[in-house]
Amino acid sequence: MPISIRAAAIMGLGLVGTLGLAARPTVAQNADPQVQRSNAGTAGAGQAARGAAATLAPAVIAGIDMERVINEYDRYKESSETFKSEAMKKQKDLEVLLAEAKQLAEQRDQFGVGTPDYQKFSDQLADAQAKFEAQKNKISQDFTIRESNAVAEIYNDIRYIVDYIAKKKGVTFVVQVGPNNNITGENPNDVMAAVARNVVYHDPAAEITDEVITTLNAYHGRRKSQQGSAPAPAAPATGSAPAPAAGGN
Repeated sequence: MPISIRAAAIMGLGLVGTLGLAARPTVAQNADPQVQRSNAGTAGAGQAARGAAATLAPAVIAGIDMERVINEYDRYKESSETFKSEAMKKQKDLEVLLAEAKQLAEQRDQFGVGTPDYQKFSDQLADAQAKFEAQKNKISQDFTIRESNAVAEIYNDIRYIVDYIAKKKGVTFVVQVGPNNNITGENPNDVMAAVARNVVYHDPAAEITDEVITTLNAYHGRRKSQQGSAPAPAAPATGSAPAPAAGGN
């Protein structure tokens, strides 16, 4: 059987190591005592480091289904309804501009190409189309920024409650999990999401999703009642506010 280059290299290194060991007794007989003391100190430091690592408390891990938490968070539902309502209003504004452009196009087509009236309405149509595109882009950018800010605030709320529950339960790591159900190939997105999931299986008893949802909504409701009908602000930084009223177990 032929020997690969990698195997030959390993064997060569082993041979060099053997030759080196054969030559060491003569060198060791005349070793410097200071060097020996240094080596002993290094070994002692390594043992101390291993001992310190051994004293670390074992990790306590809990799981959370972030998709469920977000979808069942009242603040997310409220934000979604607000965005939907405002998007419909903006859509109507765009439809008005689009109707104006369509009317200008119809008026232009009543004249022959190259006539002064045709050119006049062509210029007005170009202005109307530019106005429509500019307004559409402005609305899109505005909604993108507002949506990003809303999601950030919702995530900070969730992070605040998760931090509170984790500390209450003595949990050291909270990882994202999904349902343990089998998947089908009907929805390619579900398949890809399941394959990319870091946690393939988790014990439902180690999941805090339900408690997070209950506590999160209670926290949001109390915050709204304290502020009346004003929009709820972002959650405070971790550890900077009293713990929320816990829900669940």
